[in-house]
Amino acid sequence: MLLSTLLTFTPLVTNALLFEPPSAKRHAPIRRALSARAPANGGANWVKLGCYIDIVTPRTLSAATIVSDNEMTNAYCQEFCDSRGFAIAGTEWSKECFCGAAIDGNLLTADTDCDMTCTGAPEVCGGSARLTVWQNQGAVTDPNTQTIGSWTGQGCYTDSVQNRALPNRRFIDGMTVEKCTAACFAEDFKYAGVEYGNECYCSNDIITSADVGVPATDGCDMVSFDRTLPYGLLTCSIVM
Repeated sequence: MLLSTLLTFTPLVTNALLFEPPSAKRHAPIRRALSARAPANGGANWVKLGCYIDIVTPRTLSAATIVSDNEMTNAYCQEFCDSRGFAIAGTEWSKECFCGAAIDGNLLTADTDCDMTCTGAPEVCGGSARLTVWQNQGAVTDPNTQTIGSWTGQGCYTDSVQNRALPNRRFIDGMTVEKCTAACFAEDFKYAGVEYGNECYCSNDIITSADVGVPATDGCDMVSFDRTLPYGLLTCSIVM
């Protein structure tokens, strides 16, 4: 008797960060650059902790990162980290920004070790394997409830490549959350979702099925492919 086996696959599950505009009236999102909104050296709630050693492998601050060849300042980094929900921000090598929830005090070093000028302002942004570290002593932003123009974040949701929670994909160069919400707004969709760093999805309903279209507690942790804008922040990672 000839025997055969059937190899079955379950849908690849991903998570998507969703946004919804006000139901009464929607407006196109406003594109805002971090450097235009944040003063040099940061806001009132941010306190400088000093110069810290970056171990590099692994990074001293590894929760999130962004690089800007032209606009990096300490305030830029602080606002980026706050938007991701982290209270510790560190600038390094003039143009790099790293975030975390805490930092090891044993890595504190002399202030003179941080000696490189930021690419976006005449202030110090770390050094070679050195971080200029700041701490937000105020309330930290919840990244799942961020607003983009008139759109309000709905949080992180599960998705599937075979059964999309938001089935209408839009292809966008230099993906940011703002570009995705603008694309969905232009076609009068109610929901916009960003996923996997460079994917945008729209719909008038969140389509739910087994393990799809339901709130997720984690997984939305990828930075958008356009890393120079503040709201290309939270897209989704694949959950195996």
